[in-house]
Amino acid sequence: MSIFRRKNKSVDADSDFYDVYRDARDAVWKLLAENEVSTLPIDVFALCETQQIECYSFVHAQVLIQSLHIEKHCVSGCYLVLCPAGRRIILYDDAVPHEFQRFLVASALAHIVLEHTQNRTELPVVFSPEEMLTAGVFATRLLAPLSVLWGMGVDGVQELIKVCRIPRATAEKRFERLCEINDRNDRFGMASGQGSMFLSGYERSAYRNFSPFIENYRKNKNR
Repeated sequence: MSIFRRKNKSVDADSDFYDVYRDARDAVWKLLAENEVSTLPIDVFALCETQQIECYSFVHAQVLIQSLHIEKHCVSGCYLVLCPAGRRIILYDDAVPHEFQRFLVASALAHIVLEHTQNRTELPVVFSPEEMLTAGVFATRLLAPLSVLWGMGVDGVQELIKVCRIPRATAEKRFERLCEINDRNDRFGMASGQGSMFLSGYERSAYRNFSPFIENYRKNKNR
């Protein structure tokens, strides 16, 4: 599963992509709200545990990898194992930086949360380009939730990398989106809905869970 296969396309570019974006975005807020996540960086491994998903690095899963005869697939990136009894396992490359590991696991989690894996038992699981795109959208928004970053007053790529622990390329795109939202809010105001935030009940609920963290972050940042 490549983390570089996301198309470079604006969220507003066409309706088909917007449907993909919206569904992934809403699934992220639902996951965060229902699990009462309240701090950054998002603990993606803990979220997997709440979904009864096991996570192991390639190095620590050698016995499993050999027993399934999937050595040639577990060389780089991420691999999703779906067992007949319902056991779900994410195997990820621990040779890459931690920020990339988190993104890989978040992308694999996306396929499960978004139900791309229903009735799928083949090894390896092959996802469609649209499913890969949706998983990337999900992972980005899970690890860098926009309204939370807005509330924190994040004002630079380096700060975003530090608080979210995501790859620089992902952080740059996310900060670009944050600047776009800030510009919309300046021009139209939050009440117009043009800012694309707080439109979902799950998003509002998740934001409330983050509120103490946001308040404390802003207080310390402005000292």
